[in-house]
Amino acid sequence: MVGRTLPSFSRLISLLSVGLCLSACSPGVATEPKNSTAGPSASTPTPEPTPKPTSTPTPGPTPQPGIDATPPIVISVSPPNTAMGARLDIIFATFSEDIDPKSVTRFSFGVGGGPTNTVVGDLNIKGKVVTFTPNPPLAFGASYAVKLTTDIQDLAGNFLAEDFIWRFNTGKQLALHSSGNHTCARRVSGELKCWG
Repeated sequence: MVGRTLPSFSRLISLLSVGLCLSACSPGVATEPKNSTAGPSASTPTPEPTPKPTSTPTPGPTPQPGIDATPPIVISVSPPNTAMGARLDIIFATFSEDIDPKSVTRFSFGVGGGPTNTVVGDLNIKGKVVTFTPNPPLAFGASYAVKLTTDIQDLAGNFLAEDFIWRFNTGKQLALHSSGNHTCARRVSGELKCWG
């Protein structure tokens, strides 16, 4: 074209190089190179759940020292079990511990047998000993039975574990002395009176 000068080939190469440098070498935000050896990217830590408070087990009741949990037992009786020639005026039972007087009645301390099969009398409770005084006295030559029931209890409220029963016989009133020379009679108290 007339009047227009074309740049030389070397000039074009120079301009092209400058343009490439402007696009590649221009200052900007530096990009960090990827590190192939780096570990996984850090994630936001998950908060640990707050542990629930453990409930402390409620302890059971502690046994209090001195609390009586032992039931009373019968230690001895009079007249003895299977006795022959027993006294007629008194019957008693001794327990292992003091007895609640309100628990001893004609039903919990019952006496039966004899001519009428019904024995009445008075009860007396003193500590460990329960006494029955028949009124009238027991009959001679008769068999009797005494029954203590589980309604009887000690002062702590412990009941007799099981019924207690014993039997005896009052024996004859008249008897021949062992020497054979005297006749003897038994008194209500069980004592002998001899003559002849």
